[in-house]
Amino acid sequence: SNFFEDHLNYYPNMQKYFDDKENIFAWQKDCDFLITLPENISIFSKYMEVEKIPSKVELAFMDEFPKDWKFHFFGKFMMKNALLAKKTAELSNITINIIKKGLENFSGMEGRMQFLREKEEILFFNDNNSTTPKSTIAGLTALKKKYPKRRILLIGGGTDKGFDYQE
Repeated sequence: SNFFEDHLNYYPNMQKYFDDKENIFAWQKDCDFLITLPENISIFSKYMEVEKIPSKVELAFMDEFPKDWKFHFFGKFMMKNALLAKKTAELSNITINIIKKGLENFSGMEGRMQFLREKEEILFFNDNNSTTPKSTIAGLTALKKKYPKRRILLIGGGTDKGFDYQE
């Protein structure tokens, strides 16, 4: 799982948000898994008692991806999501060949860095699932890295979730 500030329009603070997450984890059994990235452990520890999670905590590391795999998606955040999917599939006893085929054929999700079309040398991407400043910045950073010579125009909107938008 991935955790960062979100849903603050429903929760008064991050502690309340993580209280709900901790409640979900509390119902897991010792044969279940909590799959996460190494950087999330410090976030968990800040808000939850990690040692009380009954499931096995499995960490997914970026260097677990074979270097020869080719993806149709881009961006560090997408690679992290793919890594979590890979780890989940491995723990579900799916063979590495099937995992590779699935990830290499995956072109992304609707609304998250979704390529729509190119018209008059303008590339259009739908990133409407990017609903936090951090996810919007991650999307813009990925686009700039993928297309360094292109100008980027962000069309944004939505409801205020109570974030600090300064960054």
